[in-house]
Amino acid sequence: MIRVSKPVIAPAALSPGAGLVQSLIDDAAGGIRSGASNEPFAFDRGVYAHASVKAALRAAQFDKCCYCEGKIGAHSAGDVEHFRPKTRTRQGPNEVLVYPGYYWLAYQWANLFFACDQCNRVGKRDFFPLGVPANRARLPTDSLAIEEPMLVDPSADDPRAHIRFNTWIPEGQSERGRETIRIVGLDRDALNDDRRSHYKIIDVLAQLLALPELENDRAAAKALLLDFSGPTAQYSAMTNDCLAAHGISQAELQ
Repeated sequence: MIRVSKPVIAPAALSPGAGLVQSLIDDAAGGIRSGASNEPFAFDRGVYAHASVKAALRAAQFDKCCYCEGKIGAHSAGDVEHFRPKTRTRQGPNEVLVYPGYYWLAYQWANLFFACDQCNRVGKRDFFPLGVPANRARLPTDSLAIEEPMLVDPSADDPRAHIRFNTWIPEGQSERGRETIRIVGLDRDALNDDRRSHYKIIDVLAQLLALPELENDRAAAKALLLDFSGPTAQYSAMTNDCLAAHGISQAELQ
């Protein structure tokens, strides 16, 4: 998991979202949909998941899932993920569902990411645990600043401060990192297996750099490691931790 840097200006396709949210706020104020029941708010997927929105997210994330860093295009269409769930929330497994969700953030650029279906639909879903559940924002006027989310925000936080790799298995460096791994499923078997294959290639290439008798092959090994460790590469966080374990810096690969 690496930090996501999105363009400052949101895609124009999100513009209608302000009016759509205002309608929801008006409905709630008028008692049409108070949010106290389990009746969810209705959202326009054609706005928050517009092709231009997804394209902008894919470009900012180098076609990688914001959570697992797996390349998406070759295997699935990917999802526009709401970091703070729009419809409903849960503190954790077996916890009660809380309605409404963060409906006023449904079309907010800062709340949108690109995620693979395993991380989004199977892992994170509507989970959004807080350090103090009572501080959960329920209205647009409530403060998000006091919430203390237990999940790492891919753009507001530096994920590398919370999740690192010793091998191909992610290790939480903080309580938030451990909770993100658990909720999203960043240590699921299939993902670990895929990362393991990738890790072994990186490990062998790194060892080759230390063999003086293979001096003629060092340039090729460096070029490959530079590609594997760049921000556009799949599992780049794991790759850079592997290289660090071998004492190899990015400067040495240039």
